[in-house]
Amino acid sequence: MKKPNIRRMKVYDKWVSRSEGFQYGRYHTRFPEIRLMGRWLQECGFSPGQEIEVSTEARKLTITISPACDKNETQ
Repeated sequence: MKKPNIRRMKVYDKWVSRSEGFQYGRYHTRFPEIRLMGRWLQECGFSPGQEIEVSTEARKLTITISPACDKNETQ
């Protein structure tokens, strides 16, 4: 069995401006953001424009290409 290729990355802050439901103007909310980019994504089979699915578990994300994309590529 092939050993999985592990990449270490950082979770960034993303500040988002919100205005709904706030009486005196805007407020900002901080969210975690994960940025994925690089040739290694292409080598794993991901291409720009494809739809992906993200499955979540406690402390774990699994990213897969949407089955609809697979069907479109075979037609």
